[in-house]
Amino acid sequence: MRQSAGRRTVFVDHTALDALADPFHTEHERVLAGFERLLAEFERGDTILVTHAGMAARAANGSGSSTLTAVCDVEPLRRWLVRRAERTMADHPELALDLDQAAALVLMERRGINEVLTIDPLYDVIDVDVLTR
Repeated sequence: MRQSAGRRTVFVDHTALDALADPFHTEHERVLAGFERLLAEFERGDTILVTHAGMAARAANGSGSSTLTAVCDVEPLRRWLVRRAERTMADHPELALDLDQAAALVLMERRGINEVLTIDPLYDVIDVDVLTR
């Protein structure tokens, strides 16, 4: 599924959901404000929220999985995505990516997504708009 005309597409990283699930997290309020805006846009049909199965599984550890799967288009970690993610990790050792981060970058590139809800500092060095900064 490609980005729909007239609808904004945002990748949701598990770190944002971890911050949402923990009211004592230092970024909780900022992420909550951003997530509430995105949810309002999602409910109006203006925004598509995307993540992948690895991020959804990580969010489950922070109790955010049900929220994530209810509002996000969750891309399975198919063989092609894992292979491309592994290639991305090998091509960019300076980023010290894990498989989930690399898969996120591949998925964002494939779908033309340039906005991300995250607190992961990785995205500070990637040419995307971080919605929590």
